[in-house]
Amino acid sequence: MRLRTLQLSMLAALCGSGIASAQRPTTQDDSIAIVRAVWEAATGAHAHANSRRALWLWAPDAADSARVVPLSAPIRSALAQQGIPISPHRPAGDDTVVYRLVRWDADSAGVTVALGSAWTTILGSGARRCRARSGNGERFHLERRTAVWVVERVDPVAHGDAVCVPVP
Repeated sequence: MRLRTLQLSMLAALCGSGIASAQRPTTQDDSIAIVRAVWEAATGAHAHANSRRALWLWAPDAADSARVVPLSAPIRSALAQQGIPISPHRPAGDDTVVYRLVRWDADSAGVTVALGSAWTTILGSGARRCRARSGNGERFHLERRTAVWVVERVDPVAHGDAVCVPVP
């Protein structure tokens, strides 16, 4: 059975929002485990390769959820207690990677989650400095096996860069 995809990205091809309900309701504990598994899959290699960048999960509540899947305060709190840097407000700053859940689709076979990320970096020095913007879009499929949610990347990571704009 093929799942409807849950897309998450700042890239237009992966933009979207919303949560589709599963045939088997996802519990709060399931939601926490799913987000944690996706976070670890998306940031594991990135965190080691780019340790100078701060990583954040932007997870607004329902009222602020334009193009971002909202997470309840109890879920955000549980994720923060598990060591995930999470904020209901969009973090900002150079060399800060901001992840966001863009889509969440579920059915009896599992959950497909789309994750987007964006960051800016200052390049050059002195009068020749500029700010480059970049972003990724990723999709993950998760299945519950025994008591664990197993995550697998669905497609290659979609990456985009913007022009480096001079810093005044």
